[in-house]
Amino acid sequence: MRLLLIHVESLHYEAKIDTPIAVEIEEEEREREFGESLLVLYTTERQDEANPERSAELASLEIENYMSKIGDKPVILFPFAFLVSREEKSSSETAAKMGKLLRTAIGGTRVSAVPFGWYKKFSITSMGHKYAVHSARVMPD
Repeated sequence: MRLLLIHVESLHYEAKIDTPIAVEIEEEEREREFGESLLVLYTTERQDEANPERSAELASLEIENYMSKIGDKPVILFPFAFLVSREEKSSSETAAKMGKLLRTAIGGTRVSAVPFGWYKKFSITSMGHKYAVHSARVMPD
């Protein structure tokens, strides 16, 4: 799994168009605004299909390590298929279930998620310090 972690001052998204693999969402989930948070953009890869639970666990450890640098923040999970090539992506089934697996692995009540399978309009304001952006790749054993 590829991760792009951004310490954000704010995030706004609007789910505009659903795709054939989109999750069903409530009206209040179509548009949201967040304050200071850790934005976790993630893309599942083919190797995650062998053990998606382990990939989620490794990702949660990477997130925890990053938080040791920026402090404990609310987490926003953002499925983002564009961190790898089409050939490297996992199946849409694995990608769709990764949000729940990540939420469970991270734990706590301060985890939110941007809807999977929607074309979204979004704006991000990053904090702009030396740890504001971090990329990582985690791979199951």
